Amino acid sequence: MPTLPTSFPEFPAIFNAHGLYNSEQFVLRLSLKNHQLVDEATDPDFDRSKMTAEHIKAYSTYLHETIHWWQHVGSTSGFILSMCYPAQTHINHSLLAELCKLSNPKKSIKTSALMGELAGTTHTNQAQGLANSIVNNSLDIDAFKTWILRPDLSAELYQGAYFESQGHCFNIAYGSVLSLLNGTFDSALGRFVQGDSWDKAFRELSARKVEGYYYGSPMTRSRIGVVDLFEGQACFNQLVFLARSGMFDPSIEEFRRQGFLHGVYERAFLRFLELTGLSCPNFVDDPIVSLFLLVCDVAINPVEGFPCAITDFSKLIYNADPGIRFERMCIEIAEIGPSISARVKVCSKQEYMEVSSYLAERCCFASAAAGQRQIEDWITNIPGLSALMTEHRDFSFSDTNVVIRVLLSHFISMSFDKRDNPEFFCWPGYWKAGSELNDQVEGLWLRHLSLFSDKADSDAVFTRIIPGKDPKLLLNTQDRFFANVVVYDLTRQWILVDGPFKIDFGWLSDNFEAETWSVSINEMFRKLYGKGLSDIDRYSSDSS
Repeated sequence: MPTLPTSFPEFPAIFNAHGLYNSEQFVLRLSLKNHQLVDEATDPDFDRSKMTAEHIKAYSTYLHETIHWWQHVGSTSGFILSMCYPAQTHINHSLLAELCKLSNPKKSIKTSALMGELAGTTHTNQAQGLANSIVNNSLDIDAFKTWILRPDLSAELYQGAYFESQGHCFNIAYGSVLSLLNGTFDSALGRFVQGDSWDKAFRELSARKVEGYYYGSPMTRSRIGVVDLFEGQACFNQLVFLARSGMFDPSIEEFRRQGFLHGVYERAFLRFLELTGLSCPNFVDDPIVSLFLLVCDVAINPVEGFPCAITDFSKLIYNADPGIRFERMCIEIAEIGPSISARVKVCSKQEYMEVSSYLAERCCFASAAAGQRQIEDWITNIPGLSALMTEHRDFSFSDTNVVIRVLLSHFISMSFDKRDNPEFFCWPGYWKAGSELNDQVEGLWLRHLSLFSDKADSDAVFTRIIPGKDPKLLLNTQDRFFANVVVYDLTRQWILVDGPFKIDFGWLSDNFEAETWSVSINEMFRKLYGKGLSDIDRYSSDSS
């Protein structure tokens, strides 16, 4: 059976040592040198006449990684992918607790379940049935992430023993995330998802042998995935920022010669040129690059399934897969002709609204405005969400599912600002440099900086100082947030990874000591599942 990566957590800047955003730690990191340069350049007392190309280059890396934070917490596809990580734990919590009551489950549950099947134990055995469900839930979500992020791995995914279909993975991933939101904020009304109707619709598509929705169906895939779109969007915005600073040659070939454009950083752009038939421009501040960035932005923000209802389940893969959306828009641009690039000259809100709406309509995509109206409706009609946004304003989050609360509140906050200022979030490299930089732009930038990062003198995780927020509340939220992240990591290890638990959380603290941490982690596990880490043995064939 092919071995696939189980996650794609790291989104590095052009040169890996310069910056990194980790989507499973939710932390933005910069190199020591870049921290020093960015801190110096952003100091209110810094003499702007002493700004160097090195300052600008360091700040561009900071911009690049901040865009990754926006993608993962502010785009609809990125938010779903970010939520898949905690959802793997939450969807299995009650099943794991029940399994612990029945037996002493070993690590990994995946291997234990497989060996049980080989021994002839069927799902009618309660423990075997629970183990099978736990593993299938986790791997379905992993398969969804693999397909969305890296469609080039589709062949290996298709050959895997656990893969059902794209539609099934979509149902499990989206359904798990939305059920988690519903249980956290609106358990009585169920406004986030109607699970029974979803399950029925997906079963009917499977029974009718609709492509993409039944076992053994061929996969519908693009050549471009979310990894390509995220890196392309971040990279070209970084290059536009450098070009508009006036200190760097704006030539695309010069940026390529310097090592900025290669591999994943330009793969989406090259595919864009191939499908649209547009000629590669000479400079990164060309309208063709602006059009590319707009197509990336629309592609990663589907609204079918979240936040809007699914209008046509049979077309869900085409309407919600960001890579497929990207390629569909490129094909439409080829039919429209090169004149469309001339409609994006000054990266304005009007240009964004007109061109994005035009492309969405031609591709039969639900509009971003429909998603924003749905979010506004949630705030108005779901008391739990209006309370959440008060927590977000005060940075005083309730204890229940704090990771979910923090991420959703940031998604909603960004959604409102993207509604009013879509041009800034589509073309931040343009707006953060040159004469367009103003107090409004800077306010948006400061409001949506990454929440967690390292520091120049420490690799530990710190919550960004937010003016007007109580530092004690910031630290309290950080402690509870990362306690949950630790549980997600170890639960995932328990289900899917053979061998001993890796208590390796030095990335959280400069004073990390595995033995000390193991005691508190052991108790967290015991409270959640009825078994501590010390109660869970590694699987071996002679101890089953």
